[in-house]
Amino acid sequence: MRLLFLPTFSAKGASKTTDYSNGRYASISQDGIVCFWSMSLKLLASHKVVAPPPRTKDIWITDGAYVPSAGYIAMSTTARDIIFYEVGANGARFNRLTRINGLDTCISRMTYHDGGYYGRSLLLFGDCRGGVGAVSFDRGPHLTVLNGKGTKKTKRDSIPFAEILAGDIQTMRGKTFLEAMDPRRPLRG
Repeated sequence: MRLLFLPTFSAKGASKTTDYSNGRYASISQDGIVCFWSMSLKLLASHKVVAPPPRTKDIWITDGAYVPSAGYIAMSTTARDIIFYEVGANGARFNRLTRINGLDTCISRMTYHDGGYYGRSLLLFGDCRGGVGAVSFDRGPHLTVLNGKGTKKTKRDSIPFAEILAGDIQTMRGKTFLEAMDPRRPLRG
């Protein structure tokens, strides 16, 4: 199970602030139950993460990270993808936006560095083989293809990680650091 703190984010005119003294919690279970809790730990809402098509079997959630400036939760799964959900106040809204799929292996841990509403942000993750990967957002994630609210031409249900690595997705870049996992190379100590 993963427990996340979701600080309050305020965007009023040119002023964008994250208030870490106020917010709510989200618990994410391995079998995909996401619960939202008040600061006093009163249950506000709960939702079930469903496997994205064409999968018919349930998936396990391996980790999660909160994107405060966009109001998104990113969750990694055993299907070797990262699913993004838009979260409303008190967890009442929980809409699947898109997913990054085609990762080489399952993510075991991830974290998010928020660059602010318009700044460069970074999603870092570690996988089951000990490798590290990153996806950077040149602008806030809510201004990228992740938001899922574009026209038919820009809206994408899934984004292959290979396209991010190749630089084919505008405003998103990817990098993996797997050289330590090459069995032909000895590990340096």
